[in-house]
Amino acid sequence: MLRITNLVSALGRVEILKGVSLHVQEGEIVTLIGGNGAGKSTLLNTIAGLVPVRAGQVLFQGVDIARLSPARIVRLGISLVPEGRQLFAPLSVADNLILGAYHYASRATKPEIEARLERVWDLFPILRGCAQQLAGTLSGGQQQMVSIARALMANPKLLLLDEPSMGLAPMIVEEIFQTIDRLRQQNLTVLLVEQNARLALDLANRGYVVETGQIVMEGECQDLRRNREIERAYLGKGYREIWE
Repeated sequence: MLRITNLVSALGRVEILKGVSLHVQEGEIVTLIGGNGAGKSTLLNTIAGLVPVRAGQVLFQGVDIARLSPARIVRLGISLVPEGRQLFAPLSVADNLILGAYHYASRATKPEIEARLERVWDLFPILRGCAQQLAGTLSGGQQQMVSIARALMANPKLLLLDEPSMGLAPMIVEEIFQTIDRLRQQNLTVLLVEQNARLALDLANRGYVVETGQIVMEGECQDLRRNREIERAYLGKGYREIWE
């Protein structure tokens, strides 16, 4: 579904991605793990068209999207859940969600929009009860749910998830990750950036390790979990015994 080859991108004069190559197959959850500043979020933002490509190719379902606008990329079927949620705080939850469907809202009927809303209410039932509440007044966990739901309103084929657990209580994180697993069961493809490597490797099918803008390791998550270098750098002492 997604194939990236020798991707180079920069923020201003600073080159962040230095020849990244990876692929994501339909129906997979693929995770990117690595330290802060490794380039993981920049990679997602580059795929979404928010960071310019200097070199390389980004193929999505056979179409090179490397130099398309973010709006065009959304229309092709890619949605980004950004780090930090980035909701429209003065607007209601329902309005935030409807804005997620902006690319087809002008030609969609009211029942079609309502059907999309029903699907995300089913995924996040707690949001139904606060549909008219201002998004900025929600808890951090509820705001993360709105951010994911807003991206789903665009009916994506590929969901880019950037740090969905950041700043959330463990119980809320568990709920968010259960929802991501449900999305996989609905055949949605996910590329996940996650600071909690344990959670990411337990959930995903495959993973890539990113360091200083380059892919330094890749493999099935069950193999990455057993890798001594990854265990030492990202999983912590004793994780092998816990998982086994």
